[in-house]
Amino acid sequence: MDIKVPYGLKDGRTVHIKEVEEKGFACDCVCPGCGKRLMARFCKNKTDHFAHEKGEGHKDCLESALHHAAKDILLDRKEIMLPSVEVGVPAGHHLFR
Repeated sequence: MDIKVPYGLKDGRTVHIKEVEEKGFACDCVCPGCGKRLMARFCKNKTDHFAHEKGEGHKDCLESALHHAAKDILLDRKEIMLPSVEVGVPAGHHLFR
């Protein structure tokens, strides 16, 4: 299965494909999901991405890569913006008893 991921780990740090310069396995990156080596692919007609060797990736690798990137962004910025939420309490219902 050819799993394409936008983020990899390099020297223990999450990096986006645009942050690496070396092509192929010379980028020295691994998958945040499965820990296998990733190759950097820079494409003319497709989106640049990291890829596993044929058959080495699994379906959860993309989710793990995005999860690692999100955690790093939150740790770096130390804030998160969420849409406002309204919570209603049905009539006659007591929140505290």
